[in-house]
Amino acid sequence: MRVLVVVLCGVLLLGCKTSKDLETSAAQKKALAEMMEDKSYEITSKLAFPTEGVITLANTGLLPRDSNPSSINLLNTSNYIKKSGDSIRLDLPYFGTRRMGGAGYGDDNSIMLEGIPSTYKTTYNEKKQRYKIFFRMRKKQEIFNVTVYLFSNLTSDVRVVSTHRSPISYRGSIKEI
Repeated sequence: MRVLVVVLCGVLLLGCKTSKDLETSAAQKKALAEMMEDKSYEITSKLAFPTEGVITLANTGLLPRDSNPSSINLLNTSNYIKKSGDSIRLDLPYFGTRRMGGAGYGDDNSIMLEGIPSTYKTTYNEKKQRYKIFFRMRKKQEIFNVTVYLFSNLTSDVRVVSTHRSPISYRGSIKEI
Protein backbone atom coordinates (compact mmCIF):
# COMPACT_ATOMS: atom_id res chain seq x y z
CA MET A 1 0.00 0.00 0.00
CA ARG A 2 2.84 2.38 0.88
CA VAL A 3 4.45 1.79 -2.54
CA LEU A 4 1.19 2.70 -4.27
CA VAL A 5 1.00 6.03 -2.38
CA VAL A 6 4.62 6.88 -3.30
CA VAL A 7 3.98 6.07 -6.98
CA LEU A 8 0.80 8.19 -7.06
CA CYS A 9 2.62 11.14 -5.47
CA GLY A 10 5.40 10.82 -8.05
CA VAL A 11 2.90 10.82 -10.91
CA LEU A 12 1.19 13.93 -9.52
CA LEU A 13 4.52 15.76 -9.22
CA LEU A 14 5.46 14.89 -12.80
CA GLY A 15 2.05 16.09 -13.97
CA CYS A 16 2.65 19.50 -12.38
CA LYS A 17 5.99 19.84 -14.15
CA THR A 18 4.37 19.20 -17.52
CA SER A 19 2.20 22.34 -17.36
CA LYS A 20 5.30 24.52 -16.87
CA ASP A 21 6.93 22.89 -19.91
CA LEU A 22 3.81 23.63 -21.97
CA GLU A 23 4.02 27.32 -21.02
CA THR A 24 7.64 27.49 -22.15
CA SER A 25 6.74 25.80 -25.42
CA ALA A 26 3.90 28.26 -25.96
CA ALA A 27 6.28 31.19 -25.44
CA GLN A 28 8.83 29.67 -27.83
CA LYS A 29 6.11 28.92 -30.38
CA LYS A 30 4.96 32.54 -30.21
CA ALA A 31 8.56 33.79 -30.60
CA LEU A 32 9.06 31.58 -33.65
CA ALA A 33 5.78 32.75 -35.21
CA GLU A 34 6.85 36.38 -34.73
CA MET A 35 10.22 35.71 -36.40
CA MET A 36 8.44 34.13 -39.37
CA GLU A 37 6.03 37.06 -39.60
CA ASP A 38 8.82 39.65 -39.34
CA LYS A 39 10.94 37.68 -41.86
CA SER A 40 13.95 38.32 -39.65
CA TYR A 41 15.97 35.58 -37.97
CA GLU A 42 19.37 33.92 -37.70
CA ILE A 43 20.10 30.19 -37.67
CA THR A 44 23.36 28.95 -36.16
CA SER A 45 24.32 25.31 -36.60
CA LYS A 46 25.99 23.18 -33.94
CA LEU A 47 26.45 19.98 -35.95
CA ALA A 48 27.03 19.10 -39.60
CA PHE A 49 26.08 15.73 -41.09
CA PRO A 50 27.93 15.08 -44.38
CA THR A 51 26.64 12.25 -46.54
CA GLU A 52 29.95 11.16 -48.07
CA GLY A 53 33.61 11.95 -48.58
CA VAL A 54 34.63 12.58 -44.98
CA ILE A 55 36.16 9.21 -44.07
CA THR A 56 39.44 10.18 -45.75
CA LEU A 57 39.46 13.44 -43.80
CA ALA A 58 38.75 11.55 -40.56
CA ASN A 59 41.79 9.34 -41.14
CA THR A 60 44.04 12.43 -41.33
CA GLY A 61 43.00 13.60 -37.86
CA LEU A 62 41.86 17.00 -39.18
CA LEU A 63 38.25 16.82 -37.99
CA PRO A 64 37.30 19.24 -35.19
CA ARG A 65 37.29 17.99 -31.61
CA ASP A 66 34.33 15.74 -30.63
CA SER A 67 33.66 14.92 -34.28
CA ASN A 68 33.45 11.76 -36.33
CA PRO A 69 32.84 11.16 -40.07
CA SER A 70 29.05 11.19 -39.66
CA SER A 71 28.70 14.11 -37.21
CA ILE A 72 30.99 17.14 -37.21
CA ASN A 73 31.03 19.55 -34.26
CA LEU A 74 30.61 23.19 -35.39
CA LEU A 75 30.55 24.93 -32.00
CA ASN A 76 33.86 26.74 -32.65
CA THR A 77 33.14 27.33 -36.34
CA SER A 78 31.49 30.52 -37.55
CA ASN A 79 28.32 29.70 -39.51
CA TYR A 80 24.91 31.23 -40.09
CA ILE A 81 21.82 31.61 -42.21
CA LYS A 82 20.45 35.16 -41.83
CA LYS A 83 17.08 36.20 -43.22
CA SER A 84 16.25 39.88 -43.30
CA GLY A 85 13.20 40.84 -45.33
CA ASP A 86 13.54 39.15 -48.72
CA SER A 87 17.33 38.82 -48.55
CA ILE A 88 19.28 35.80 -47.30
CA ARG A 89 22.94 35.57 -46.30
CA LEU A 90 24.32 32.10 -45.78
CA ASP A 91 27.78 30.98 -44.67
CA LEU A 92 28.09 27.28 -43.83
CA PRO A 93 31.20 25.11 -43.67
CA TYR A 94 31.15 22.28 -46.20
CA PHE A 95 32.37 18.74 -45.61
CA GLY A 96 31.86 16.35 -48.48
CA THR A 97 32.61 15.60 -52.10
CA ARG A 98 32.51 18.06 -54.98
CA ARG A 99 31.00 16.38 -58.01
CA MET A 100 32.05 18.72 -60.79
CA GLY A 101 33.68 22.05 -61.30
CA GLY A 102 35.42 22.86 -58.09
CA ALA A 103 37.34 25.46 -56.29
CA GLY A 104 40.87 26.30 -57.27
CA TYR A 105 43.74 26.99 -54.93
CA GLY A 106 42.88 29.67 -52.40
CA ASP A 107 39.13 29.47 -53.04
CA ASP A 108 36.80 29.09 -50.09
CA ASN A 109 35.25 25.63 -50.00
CA SER A 110 32.39 26.64 -47.70
CA ILE A 111 28.88 27.44 -48.90
CA MET A 112 28.58 31.22 -49.08
CA LEU A 113 25.47 32.80 -50.62
CA GLU A 114 23.98 36.26 -50.48
CA GLY A 115 20.98 37.84 -52.14
CA ILE A 116 17.34 37.26 -52.91
CA PRO A 117 16.49 33.60 -53.63
CA SER A 118 14.95 32.73 -57.00
CA THR A 119 12.43 30.54 -55.14
CA TYR A 120 11.26 30.95 -51.55
CA LYS A 121 8.36 29.05 -49.93
CA THR A 122 7.28 28.82 -46.30
CA THR A 123 4.68 26.39 -44.96
CA TYR A 124 3.55 25.57 -41.43
CA ASN A 125 2.57 22.07 -40.37
CA GLU A 126 0.18 22.40 -37.41
CA LYS A 127 0.30 18.69 -36.58
CA LYS A 128 4.12 18.59 -36.40
CA GLN A 129 4.39 22.12 -34.97
CA ARG A 130 7.10 23.17 -37.41
CA TYR A 131 7.82 25.52 -40.27
CA LYS A 132 9.28 24.27 -43.52
CA ILE A 133 11.21 26.79 -45.58
CA PHE A 134 12.52 25.99 -49.04
CA PHE A 135 14.66 28.36 -51.08
CA ARG A 136 16.86 28.14 -54.14
CA MET A 137 19.92 30.26 -54.82
CA ARG A 138 22.62 30.28 -57.47
CA LYS A 139 26.33 31.05 -57.27
CA LYS A 140 28.01 31.07 -60.68
CA GLN A 141 27.00 27.75 -62.30
CA GLU A 142 26.13 26.01 -59.01
CA ILE A 143 22.51 25.86 -57.81
CA PHE A 144 21.70 25.32 -54.12
CA ASN A 145 18.36 23.94 -52.90
CA VAL A 146 18.06 24.62 -49.17
CA THR A 147 15.34 23.11 -46.98
CA VAL A 148 15.02 24.41 -43.43
CA TYR A 149 12.81 22.96 -40.70
CA LEU A 150 12.17 25.25 -37.72
CA PHE A 151 10.66 23.67 -34.63
CA SER A 152 8.66 25.33 -31.84
CA ASN A 153 11.49 24.68 -29.34
CA LEU A 154 13.61 27.06 -31.49
CA THR A 155 15.79 24.35 -33.00
CA SER A 156 16.51 23.91 -36.69
CA ASP A 157 17.39 21.25 -39.24
CA VAL A 158 18.90 22.43 -42.54
CA ARG A 159 19.56 20.33 -45.66
CA VAL A 160 21.60 21.71 -48.55
CA VAL A 161 21.52 19.96 -51.92
CA SER A 162 23.79 21.31 -54.63
CA THR A 163 24.23 20.57 -58.31
CA HIS A 164 28.01 20.26 -57.79
CA ARG A 165 28.41 18.72 -54.31
CA SER A 166 27.16 15.85 -52.20
CA PRO A 167 24.26 16.79 -49.87
CA ILE A 168 24.91 17.91 -46.31
CA SER A 169 22.66 18.56 -43.30
CA TYR A 170 23.04 20.83 -40.29
CA ARG A 171 21.37 20.94 -36.86
CA GLY A 172 21.25 24.04 -34.71
CA SER A 173 19.05 26.77 -33.29
CA ILE A 174 17.21 29.90 -34.38
CA LYS A 175 17.14 33.32 -32.78
CA GLU A 176 15.78 36.74 -33.51
CA ILE A 177 18.09 39.26 -35.19
